[in-house]
Amino acid sequence: MKRILLALRLLITSLSSIGADMSNGADNFYKSDKLTEFFRSNLK
Repeated sequence: MKRILLALRLLITSLSSIGADMSNGADNFYKSDKLTEFFRSNLK
């Protein structure tokens, strides 16, 4: 179970870093960061 959660967190982190690409603008980074926080808080 811990491995599944770890893999899921790594996936979310990689998606967040894609969304954090500043060529898409700061607003996209903000939304991506908030989405990641939401998922992390629900995984605990």
